[in-house]
Amino acid sequence: MVCAGDRIGAAVSGGADSVALLHLLTRVAPQFEINVAAVHINHHLRGAESDGDDHFVRELAERLGVDFIREDADVSTSSDNLEQAARDARRAIFRSLVADTRVDRIATGHSLSDQAETVLFRLFRGSGVTGLAGMRLVGRDGPLRPLLFFGRDEIRDWLKNNGLTWREDSSNADTRFRRNYLRHELIPQIQAELNPNLERVLAGMASRAQAEEDYWHDLIEPLFTRFARPFKNGIIGDVLFLQNQHLAVQRRLLRRACQVVKGNLRGLDGNHIDALLAVCASMEGNDRLVIPGLDALRSYGKIRLLPALRPEDQKRHYRLSVQPGIDMELPFNAGSIRLDPIQELLETQSFYANVKDETGYTETAELSVEAIGGLAGLDDLIVRNWEPGDEYRRPGHLSSHKIKALFQQEKIFLWERRHWPILEFHGEIVWARRFGAADSFSAGISGGPSLLLRYRLPCESNNPMRTSS
Repeated sequence: MVCAGDRIGAAVSGGADSVALLHLLTRVAPQFEINVAAVHINHHLRGAESDGDDHFVRELAERLGVDFIREDADVSTSSDNLEQAARDARRAIFRSLVADTRVDRIATGHSLSDQAETVLFRLFRGSGVTGLAGMRLVGRDGPLRPLLFFGRDEIRDWLKNNGLTWREDSSNADTRFRRNYLRHELIPQIQAELNPNLERVLAGMASRAQAEEDYWHDLIEPLFTRFARPFKNGIIGDVLFLQNQHLAVQRRLLRRACQVVKGNLRGLDGNHIDALLAVCASMEGNDRLVIPGLDALRSYGKIRLLPALRPEDQKRHYRLSVQPGIDMELPFNAGSIRLDPIQELLETQSFYANVKDETGYTETAELSVEAIGGLAGLDDLIVRNWEPGDEYRRPGHLSSHKIKALFQQEKIFLWERRHWPILEFHGEIVWARRFGAADSFSAGISGGPSLLLRYRLPCESNNPMRTSS
C-alpha cells in the first residue's frame, strides 16, 4: 500500500471508523517510515454539528502530532442526490490534494461492513459481476482502505478498549437514506433470520468477484482496442466484432465502452448493458438507446456512444455563401470545401489534377460556369447541410433520387448524415458530398468554362484510445 517516505492523508470525518484509521496509521507510521496527515472536509450540512466535527478532528490531529488539512465542500444547494454530491466533492478534493503533492496517497476508513452494504446495494440495483466486486484495498481510483477486513463493531470495540472517543453523525441514523436503511434495518433482519455472518459472506463475494474482474481486465483491454475507436468526444464500436465474441465478452466490452465515454458507471446496471446488447443484435438499419449519461446510436454495423446530448449538441443547420479561392471550413466539423475557376488554376499550377493528393482533398467535381450564369453566379452559390426531401439527378441517370435514398443505398451512418454538405444554386442542388455534381451543373455539358470543386473530409481524432481504469 505504501512506500517509505510517503505522506498519507487520512480522511477523517470524526466518526468511529475514520478516527480508528488515524490512530492506527500514526501507530504504524514509524514502522513503515511514513508521514501522516489528517484530512477533514466540512460539507456544512448539519450546522453546528458539522462545525463540532471540524473542531474535534483538529484537536485530535494536534494531540497525535500530525498535520491537519481542512477543506470546505458545501453541497447543500446541489441538485444531485446529497450523498452522491458529497462523495463527488470528497473525491475531487482528494484528487487535488494528491495532484498538488500535499499528500502522496489518501486513506479512507471504509470497513468490511461498508463493503457488505455496497455489495448488497449493487445487487439490489441489478449490477453485474463487476459491480459486485465492491471496493478494493488499493483502489484503481487511488484511495487506500486499510480497514476493509474489519467489521464496524470490531472497530468500535477496539476504540473502546483503548479508551478512544469519536463523534456520531446524526444523519447516519436517518433511514430515509437508502444505505442507512440497509445498515439499520435490512441487514440486521437478514442476520437475525437467515445468516448472522452476512457481512463476511458479502465481503467474500466481493473478494471473489475482484479476482474474476482482474482476470477479465487483462483479457478485455486488447479486445476493446480492436472493438472501439475514438470519435469526437465518444467512441464508435464495431458491431460485427462484438457479435463474434462470447456473450460474457460482449457484456464486458460494452460496459468498458460506457465507462470510457461516461467516465464512470454511475446509474448503469446490468439491464442497461443488456439493452445495449439488444441494439447491437442486428447489422441492418438503425437503432437508438438513451441510458443514464449516454446516447447510443447504431447505424448498420457500427455503434456510436457519446455522452448524453445537450440541447446545443442537437443543432445541425448551417447555410453559408461560398467564397471562391479559399478553403471554407464547414460548421460542426463537416469538412471543408473550396471552389476555383479552372482557368485560374491552369494559369497558376501546371498540374492541377495533382492538387487532390497534395492538399488532402478527398473529392473533386468539375462544375459548369455557364450553368450558374457565369462567374457572377458564384455569389449565389450556397453550401448548407442536407435536409429531408432533398433530391437531384446525377449524370447518367434518367430520374432524380432523394439523397436519403442514396444514404440508405450507400449505407451512410446516421451520424455522418446530420451535417452532410450540399451545394445549392437558387434552390437547386448543384453537388452533394459523395454523390457528386448534378447532371445540369456538371462541366462538359456546355463545353464552356468550369469550376473545380474540392472537398476534404472532417478531421477525426488520431489519438490512441484512453482505456485506463
